[in-house]
Amino acid sequence: MPSRAEPDEGEINYSVIFAALDRLEYDGFIGCEYPAPRRYRRGIVLDATDGIAMTAKIAVVTGAGSGIGRAVALALAKVGFTLVLAGRKMAALEDVAREAGPDAIAVTTDVADHSSVEALFARVAKEFGRLDLLFNNAGTGSPPAPLEDVTFEQWKSVIDTNLTGAFLCTQAAFRLMKTQRPRGGRIINNGSISATTPRPRMVAYTASKHAISGLTKTTALEGREHDIACGQIDIGKHRDCASRRPWHTVLCKPTCLSSPNQLST
Repeated sequence: MPSRAEPDEGEINYSVIFAALDRLEYDGFIGCEYPAPRRYRRGIVLDATDGIAMTAKIAVVTGAGSGIGRAVALALAKVGFTLVLAGRKMAALEDVAREAGPDAIAVTTDVADHSSVEALFARVAKEFGRLDLLFNNAGTGSPPAPLEDVTFEQWKSVIDTNLTGAFLCTQAAFRLMKTQRPRGGRIINNGSISATTPRPRMVAYTASKHAISGLTKTTALEGREHDIACGQIDIGKHRDCASRRPWHTVLCKPTCLSSPNQLST
């Protein structure tokens, strides 16, 4: 059996995302706030397949039609993932699917709509029978404005997409990962520097990203007994092309979230 010192599957997934972000010229860092899957015990990687032959790894990427979602989807395809590309604009998704390879499928999805998310994951279950990775990437913002001037519609739009959408996709993925064989999988949430540091005049966006951190930690805690790991990548601003400042990342080792002190922070 390989030693735990070798890169695990999750670290490889994250390194793929890092590389995609680097090509997009984003400054950022990642905080992995998830417990190691239960198959990692006493420093040894146990056989997770339980005698079942594994097929291609399946990944769902939301907001996959452009930007970070597109770049990450294509990077995952290059390392062997079969992709389910979710987003609102089918034409953009189909363009990505053509680049990702013949097995990639595009599914028009509004992550803020419960029935749309249910249809997405029903398609995953029907086409592939399992899910190994969910990248919760779909998100939106609103024009910068003082807190007192933010309209209810602006607030709701951001929260519905950034938070409710991530929850709905996490919930559907969790159900599938919990019952499939071999069970388990990994969920990666796209957070933001705003998940830890508020931005002025961006109350809805900041609140939604702070909440994503709570979703990440809770998913990690509840997923532990089902071999479901959950982590979060917090991305900074786009690199200033004029200054060409270097891109720095900090990869934090998975942290167990089971102690009372950690859960209270």
